[in-house]
Amino acid sequence: MAARYSHCTVWHSSNMVGFVTSVALALSLLNGTAGPVFAQGKAGPKKTPLVPERNWQILFSGQPTKRKTVIPLDKFPVLANDTLEFVGPRPGDRYQLGKFRTDGQWGIRQGLIRRTAGENAALVLAEAEDFELEGRINAEGVGGWFWLLGWKDGNGYGLYNITFKQSGSPWFATEFEDHDALNSGEELRPYRWKGEQPFWMSVENKKLNLKIGNRTAVIRDMPLPNYQRGQIILGTYDTRYGPKDIQIRSLRIRLPPKKK
Repeated sequence: MAARYSHCTVWHSSNMVGFVTSVALALSLLNGTAGPVFAQGKAGPKKTPLVPERNWQILFSGQPTKRKTVIPLDKFPVLANDTLEFVGPRPGDRYQLGKFRTDGQWGIRQGLIRRTAGENAALVLAEAEDFELEGRINAEGVGGWFWLLGWKDGNGYGLYNITFKQSGSPWFATEFEDHDALNSGEELRPYRWKGEQPFWMSVENKKLNLKIGNRTAVIRDMPLPNYQRGQIILGTYDTRYGPKDIQIRSLRIRLPPKKK
């Protein structure tokens, strides 16, 4: 994995279509009446969902409520990874991922997927090669969070964001090999997440794109030369300010549409 990705282009968009969640589906899921797409096997642990087709697969669809009781993720395809470990671009710097080791947990609280314990928490969304992922997330506030793409046996790519109290909200990208970051982290354009926003992420033909909200695209066609099929993981990590309080309202995924 000697090759590295090169310069990425930042772009703007004013036409992003937000992902509209289904309240009826959310209520049926939270009440345990979900259809067979979310059914688990009679025995054995839940497996990472694959992305085999071009129709949207709903990973989660919730609706904010006042219910504070934590509901497990058992009825949804996403699952927590409680064994994830890796070393960030600067092992002694907590803002740059440090030495990550999972100690956190996820669940559904007040109708949204949230970290319910610990600081370093990892959530496996799916396993895929090329994919499109979209949804609605609230990532406002200080702290750190990350994405791992094509994660397999400690190899893959990482995208991470730290929001400081006074120093902005920079984004970084790095590549991992055998659980270690290969570079010091390429700094991307800063972007401060405000409230709950729609987002769209894709990897196609070894290129990453990320749009947030209705105006901003953070990344366009960033090359991922060593990208391969692997897990898509969302996580939080501890900083001086603690981890970011991620709140997920909806997620869905599919293979990219065929080009006409």
